[in-house]
Amino acid sequence: MNLFIIFQFDDVSGIKKGQVFKKGRLKVEGVGFKIRICSACQRLADLRKNRLEDAINHFFSCVGGLDEPQTARSNRLFACGSEEQRDDSATQTNEILKEQLESNDVKLKLSNIQRRKLAKTGKKLGRQRLMQYASIVTPDTLLSWHRRLVALKYTAKRKINTERQEEMALIKELCVKFAEENLTWGYGRIQGALENLGYTICEATVANILKAAGILPAPERMKKSNWKQFVRSHMATICVADFLTTEVWTVRGLVRYHTLFVMNLAKRQVQIAQISCQMNGEVMAQVARNLTDSEDGFLDGMEYFVCDHDVLFTKQFEAILDSSDVKLLRTRVATPQQNGFAERFVKSIKEECLNKLIFFGENSLKKAVDEYVEHYHHERNHQGLDNVIPFPYAPRNEGQGGSVVKFERLGGLLNYYHRENGEEVLRIA
Repeated sequence: MNLFIIFQFDDVSGIKKGQVFKKGRLKVEGVGFKIRICSACQRLADLRKNRLEDAINHFFSCVGGLDEPQTARSNRLFACGSEEQRDDSATQTNEILKEQLESNDVKLKLSNIQRRKLAKTGKKLGRQRLMQYASIVTPDTLLSWHRRLVALKYTAKRKINTERQEEMALIKELCVKFAEENLTWGYGRIQGALENLGYTICEATVANILKAAGILPAPERMKKSNWKQFVRSHMATICVADFLTTEVWTVRGLVRYHTLFVMNLAKRQVQIAQISCQMNGEVMAQVARNLTDSEDGFLDGMEYFVCDHDVLFTKQFEAILDSSDVKLLRTRVATPQQNGFAERFVKSIKEECLNKLIFFGENSLKKAVDEYVEHYHHERNHQGLDNVIPFPYAPRNEGQGGSVVKFERLGGLLNYYHRENGEEVLRIA
């Protein structure tokens, strides 16, 4: 049994913090001490009978040579008074706390762990003794918490997955998806969209699902927007462009070639606009005319052309785009993340293709770039598009029937696997 007595000393000189004695422990707390009477002490029974003086004197004899300051005697008796005094102090504390809460019109919110602690303590005291204290909750509440705690020990919620429960799980997922992807949709609009899919629920159910998921109502959601939604809503009218350089062996030695590509953000469609070792203003002007051609120009229907501050994007190039109602937007200097889609394509084509080849002549470079663009469009899964192929040659095979077919490009540097009926074959581009 461990008994603690609190002392308030005016003078703590000579006592170290956390000092441990041979038969007891004395811990410094501010200007006071917290003393634990050793379990071997035979005078603990006297302490329970409120015979404090003998027990305290015995403790100081146990720790050896520590004299109790005279100024501590009255404080010691106040802190370790009789049981009735301690009960009165607890009662007064509870009454003051309750008055403060009621005066401020504050309702005390307790966690389940706090309720369990109060319920266990209240059960030990009993109803009659609980009625003696001005508690922050009523005795009936404490006892009901205890009964509920006992009931939870012997009961368990049955987990039965019915068809309706599985359907409701899917409905909840769809409700959250519709609300996040359509900021202007209210509860009625979401209910109608679910009915189009064959799910019938009321508007109140939709409201409860969204409230549980922490999603605000439509008027509140409309006030907030994020960059992801903003960019996605404008992707269909945005094209990005950038240069990548490659060293090519020629009869004149190593020559640096520039490759200009343009990407449609919505479709992830890439157009190689020019591959040349001599890029200048006249060449770029002709590239701009090709891109804005009224019949088959890649920028047909686009509104924005995003690029960096490369000197090859001249004023003449910008004027030609502007004449076709395409506005040129430049990113900030030394901020490649503002043109992240283009930078990602440069990294992909270099790591997957160009850095693994040595090019002899311009044609070899053009052949490798064209092969990679075909692979990029028709055979490569894009994580930014939910890991699907943008323009697949064949629909995605959901089953596992048929043999696995491997399609190679550039001698097996770029591979594509799919299923076909019949025997397994190897095709090489």
